[in-house]
Amino acid sequence: MKGKYRKLLFWAAVCVALAACLVITAPAMNSVLMARKLKRFVKIETIYPGCQERARINNVSHCECEFVFDDVTDASTILFSGVNLTRSYDEERRVFRVGGTGTISSGKNTIQLLVDRIVINSIMIPSDRPSAFHVLIKHDGALTNSRWDLHW
Repeated sequence: MKGKYRKLLFWAAVCVALAACLVITAPAMNSVLMARKLKRFVKIETIYPGCQERARINNVSHCECEFVFDDVTDASTILFSGVNLTRSYDEERRVFRVGGTGTISSGKNTIQLLVDRIVINSIMIPSDRPSAFHVLIKHDGALTNSRWDLHW
């Protein structure tokens, strides 16, 4: 009987240890998988209009914005309109650098770069942010953070 309880206690401890490992590593695994997924998508980088540069954190400005249309892997499917809208494409990094004013769209989703603000699908993106923007624009128009923070 004594051996049976020890064996049961041993397997219970193993299960608890495995569950703890899963809880600890799940956010990191999710972050790695999300980063791999986003690497395939075309990104749009710009500077928030009128943003006043403060101290850079890890060589990144809080004025920088990165927008990603969900599942857009072909750069030619992103439409740009506006006389004052400038853009250049880095094929290696799969990134459009955009400046000026105008509209960027893919499917039903639109990004409006105005003189003093950025509007995505009729949602104004606040200008006063402590860190850079990283926005994933889903097919249904939902906006989420494209950079997954490691937290439990």
